[in-house]
Amino acid sequence: MLAQRKFEDERLERVKNKISTEWFIAIYYLCFISVIVKLFYFDMNYQQCITEFIFILLTPLYFNIRPRQLGIAFPDDRRLKKE
Repeated sequence: MLAQRKFEDERLERVKNKISTEWFIAIYYLCFISVIVKLFYFDMNYQQCITEFIFILLTPLYFNIRPRQLGIAFPDDRRLKKE
């Protein structure tokens, strides 16, 4: 019974993580679209979009640094290929 419950909890946790990731990706793309619309449709300058620029530029940096801080290293496919 306990093993069954733990297994279900892990599955639910994975689903929650997947949903959170999908939400984050949606917000990231909406932020990118917001910058494009503000710059080209509303003719705003880049200084009025600085928050979106910071978010767009720092997000990939965060996703590269944080897993390594947690001790989770993703293998690079280029290193695994032997040529």
